[in-house]
Amino acid sequence: MPPRHHRSIGWRVPPSTTEWISGAAKAATIQAALLRAVIVVESGFNRAPFPEGAIGLMQLRTATARRYGVKNIYDPSERPRRAHI
Repeated sequence: MPPRHHRSIGWRVPPSTTEWISGAAKAATIQAALLRAVIVVESGFNRAPFPEGAIGLMQLRTATARRYGVKNIYDPSERPRRAHI
């Protein structure tokens, strides 16, 4: 399935990311639109490392990842529930 173009933010969001956003929002009892907005502000849907040392859609730092036992910092499903909001 091709990436879905998200009208409100203008980025192409892969279906796997869209599904993760929906699931994470439901688990945190927030609207998916809020989580998407945070991702836009944090990373603009760019998973690459930033100069400040934060990595991934929700901009997790490596020290924080280690503290919470995250093995793959690029995998949003490994993020601690409250760390990604």
